[in-house]
Amino acid sequence: MSSTTDSWKRATLAAGAGLAAAVLVGCSSTTGSDSNTGTGAAATTTVTTAACDANRDMAAAVRGAIADTPAPAGMTWQPNGSPTPEPCRTLDYSTTTVSMATGSSPELIMLFHNGEFVGPASNCFVPLRNLERDGDDTVVATYRFPLEGESNAGATGTATLRYRWDGDKVVTEGSFPTLLSTIPGCGDTASTSTDGAVTEVAPADYATPGSAGYYRWKFGTGRECAASPAGIWCSVTFPSGTPDVRNDVFTGTPNSIHLTDEGTRATLTEGGPPGAQTLPVHSRITIDGLSCTAVTDGIECNGPAGGFSFVDGELTRHGTELAPTPA
Repeated sequence: MSSTTDSWKRATLAAGAGLAAAVLVGCSSTTGSDSNTGTGAAATTTVTTAACDANRDMAAAVRGAIADTPAPAGMTWQPNGSPTPEPCRTLDYSTTTVSMATGSSPELIMLFHNGEFVGPASNCFVPLRNLERDGDDTVVATYRFPLEGESNAGATGTATLRYRWDGDKVVTEGSFPTLLSTIPGCGDTASTSTDGAVTEVAPADYATPGSAGYYRWKFGTGRECAASPAGIWCSVTFPSGTPDVRNDVFTGTPNSIHLTDEGTRATLTEGGPPGAQTLPVHSRITIDGLSCTAVTDGIECNGPAGGFSFVDGELTRHGTELAPTPA
């Protein structure tokens, strides 16, 4: 193994030491009937519009959508959804919940355009009070949740969101209340940059030769992510004024973000050896429960306790932010 590879591995392993315990937090974008409303941007998904196939097996399409959507940490989606969406409706839906569900369990809304899965309605999988179509191009969801002091069984809080097909993507009208930021399975922000159907890639295609358990890929304009048994690191730019940090090898301005199943941490890493291949836009790599999706001009990575996006040079973090090692 080259000395450059050894240096990169030493830096990434050093950055992974001393992780703290995490708390799952967050909820995505969009206004509820409760007075506490969130401020996140609406999630959108863009796809190429094609003629529908009236004979498409939509039950199979729903099963595929469920398999493509990660469930909240420690949970598994039931493998079938209902109702079965119509293959030639501009925007239709199907739902499922987790195995061994109760009345307060997460629920997944899958959206379909002309029979094609275009993504979940939201990354905030809270229970539903009502879900219905409004014309050919809109789905209206009313979510339910307990207000402060209420039990799950007696929940009276509601938030109504409208999901509308605007010609090439789904746009969300409305927002979740900030009260939902404490519910596990939600993120502070929904994925707002993924502008196409996501393809899962094989981690083996990005493995570091001669280094079992290590992976590397490029994204955006030549930036890079690396993964090891200790998590995922991605090269990012932190906001001006971010305090210096240190690891066992370096001290200085953080130049990468470390994602683990406990959250995200600002850290320092060296660049890896040349040769990492690019993760194509609209592709997702998942390693040990942590996933990164290449989006236009950036990347979005998520784990059970939080994640981050780095798009157009701007870093956004959600969920648990672990304290870095101070300089």
